Amino acid sequence: MFKRIVFLVLVILWLELQPAFPESEINVGWQTSWATQGQLAVILKDSNILKLHGLAGRFKGFSYGGPLNEAALAGAVDIIFTADQPACMLIAAGGKWRIIGRLIYNRVGTIVPFLSHVKTVADLKGGRVFIPFGAAAHRKTLEALREAGLNPGKEVEVFNIGIYEELSLIKSKGAKSWGKVDAFASWDPIMAQLEQAELARTVDEDKITSLILVSEDFITQRPDAVKDFLKAYITAFYYYACNQEKANLMFKLESGLDFDDSVLDLAASVEPNLKAESLAAIDIGLSKQDLEGIQQGADFIYGQGLTGNHLEDVSRYVDLSYLEQAREELPASGTGILPQIKFTGK
Repeated sequence: MFKRIVFLVLVILWLELQPAFPESEINVGWQTSWATQGQLAVILKDSNILKLHGLAGRFKGFSYGGPLNEAALAGAVDIIFTADQPACMLIAAGGKWRIIGRLIYNRVGTIVPFLSHVKTVADLKGGRVFIPFGAAAHRKTLEALREAGLNPGKEVEVFNIGIYEELSLIKSKGAKSWGKVDAFASWDPIMAQLEQAELARTVDEDKITSLILVSEDFITQRPDAVKDFLKAYITAFYYYACNQEKANLMFKLESGLDFDDSVLDLAASVEPNLKAESLAAIDIGLSKQDLEGIQQGADFIYGQGLTGNHLEDVSRYVDLSYLEQAREELPASGTGILPQIKFTGK
């Protein structure tokens, strides 16, 4: 009897020592060499922003979208940061995931040697364009060729190449000629790095909408945590807007990539949130144009035979209700929260 009483007392004491609102842990998948997204991920990973919103996070880094999708399908992550086409690939592959907000805008484009005679996309007629197949840049470069009146595959030869193979070839060949390659499809930060080094020149550029996705299982189990994560993400974006030089340094240290700040600034130049002067000005909603672009990505991967499942209406997989709740609960200015943000080891 005495042992039982002691045991019950110990249990009660243990329960009293537990936090009233235990942190809800989230497994976040991000891409370690992808700028702008990378700054945001590192801010969340290395600060107490998640904790300020009642959360704890484990950040799992991936080299690119393919392995990240595999982890998402395996249930190894709860939330992922990815571009529009990989998001569509994930859902088309049977992944039970929802789009809950806009991650960032990022640049993609068609590049030529810095000293090339090619001045416009139309000048690529009869040339050879190398593209990382399946990437959003694949879609945008083919669009640019068609808009210039060229027929990809007939008037312009198109070949597949990996993004890092592309980078290696350009660095080895230099600014005048890339041998049998007349142009590449590329994206930031590699595109910005090549531009700043005057190894490449952009003849067409566009932006794509990258996304925050959450698994349906996580939504079912922890709907409040989804809302709170978006509050934390918006807060991290505001911190980034107010501390861009520091965020760039944090990303470079985390990724091991030796980018000049001007490269990272160029990569981030299409993101309007970095000009925000208040928390309320941070907008991670999806416009009609954003949704149209995501739908184009879904149509493209189906048309290219990259998936046999056509997502005919991507809006069915979008749920912005958690973002609406997050916005209602956040303060307008955000000035009060900035002093509360602390970093590991700081």
